[in-house]
Amino acid sequence: MLSLRIRIYRWFELLLLYIGIPVILKYSENPGLKFIALLLVFSVFLYILLRDKTFKKKQFRLNGFRAWRMILWRTALMIIFLLTFTWFFFPEQYFALPVHATGLWAITVLAYPFVSVIPQELVFRVYFYHRFQGLVANRNLLMLLNALLFSYSHILFNNWVVLVFTFIASILFSFTYLRHRSFTIVVLEHSLYGLLVFTIGPGSFFHTLN
Repeated sequence: MLSLRIRIYRWFELLLLYIGIPVILKYSENPGLKFIALLLVFSVFLYILLRDKTFKKKQFRLNGFRAWRMILWRTALMIIFLLTFTWFFFPEQYFALPVHATGLWAITVLAYPFVSVIPQELVFRVYFYHRFQGLVANRNLLMLLNALLFSYSHILFNNWVVLVFTFIASILFSFTYLRHRSFTIVVLEHSLYGLLVFTIGPGSFFHTLN
C-alpha cells in the first residue's frame, strides 16, 4: 500500500509525463522533436527499470508465452476489420501507401517497430504498469486510464481515427501485457497491427503530424 505522499508524487509524475509532454509537443513546430522526446523518455524509463530491483527482467523475454493462436486470430480479425473499415469509410486510402508511396511504405515497415513500437510499449505498458499500478486498485480502471493516456498522446496527429484506433489498441495491448508480462510479445502484436494499418489503410493518418 502506497503512502499518501508517494501517491501524490506518482499522480503528479503520471500527469506530467503522459499529459504534459504531449501537450508541449502538440504545439511544437519541430516535427523531429516529437520523436526525439519519445526516444529520450524511452531511454530514461529503460534505465530506471533496469536499476529497479523489484522489476523482473524476464519480462523483456517471451516469459513463457505460448498463446500464439491468440495472436493469429486477433491478427485475422484485424485484417478483416481494416479491409471493411477502410473500404466503407476511406476508400481513397485502400492500400494507398504501398501502391502510391511504395518507398515511404517500405521505410515505415522497416523502421516502425524500432522507432515507434518499442519505445511506446516500454513507456505505456512496461513502465506504466510497473510504476503506477498502485494508484488504481481496479485493474480494469487502470487499463482504461492507460488507454485514455495512450490515445491522448496521439493528439499530435490531430484526427479522430488515430485517437479511436489507439484507444482500442491500447486495451488489447494491455490485456496481452498484463496476462503474459512479456514486453517482446506486446511489441510483436503492436508491430503487426501497425504494419497492417500502414498497408491496408488508413495508414496516412498516422504519418501526418500536426
